[in-house]
Amino acid sequence: KAISKIYIPCSIFRNTPLTVQEALVFYLKEEKKFCFREIATLLKRDERNIWTLYHRAKKKEGKQ
Repeated sequence: KAISKIYIPCSIFRNTPLTVQEALVFYLKEEKKFCFREIATLLKRDERNIWTLYHRAKKKEGKQ
């Protein structure tokens, strides 16, 4: 999947128990349907770290 521009709404960071990274990863996974590998590449992070951030965010959001 070629990634040219990704627009992130500022609202995902407001009034949330999530950290900035958790909110960003959660948004990219849930709303943009990116896979962990794509998010890891985009954010220059290890895929395992992205997985951890996503699952921590799911727990905080009460979606697990």
